[in-house]
Amino acid sequence: MSHPHPMVSAWAARLCARPLPVLGATREALAALRPRSDRLDANALAQLVLQDPLMAVRVLTEAQQRFSARLSRTVETVTAALVLLGIDPFFATFSGLDTVEERLASQPQALAGFRAALPHAWPPRSSRPPARSSGCRWACPSPGSSTPRAAASRR
Repeated sequence: MSHPHPMVSAWAARLCARPLPVLGATREALAALRPRSDRLDANALAQLVLQDPLMAVRVLTEAQQRFSARLSRTVETVTAALVLLGIDPFFATFSGLDTVEERLASQPQALAGFRAALPHAWPPRSSRPPARSSGCRWACPSPGSSTPRAAASRR
């Protein structure tokens, strides 16, 4: 696909305008792991990140934005993204995360809908291959760029 559908581009631009929130449990787990970051590896951290689809998208997008000019292909797994980013830089980049629960606190029906949809949108851990994502086809605009771009078009 050389040109994404205009609606996809519009949604990508809207989603890129503000960092995605993560699940509250993800933020808590990352805060608990941070003091032990010197004992973590990318595989262990990927297992946590893959519990949260929003966090997985953030990690893949961050790695793609930082390294796309130097890589011949897209970053397709959370583990690969974490290896590229590094454990300590990961924690530095992803500190002070907003949560879905905070963003939707004033909209209890929206939060309930999100929670109900999540298991259907993101399969349980046991049904996914270990430490892999389905890939990130869309990257937010690079600094100085105004439109999202398909990662596939950079291959």
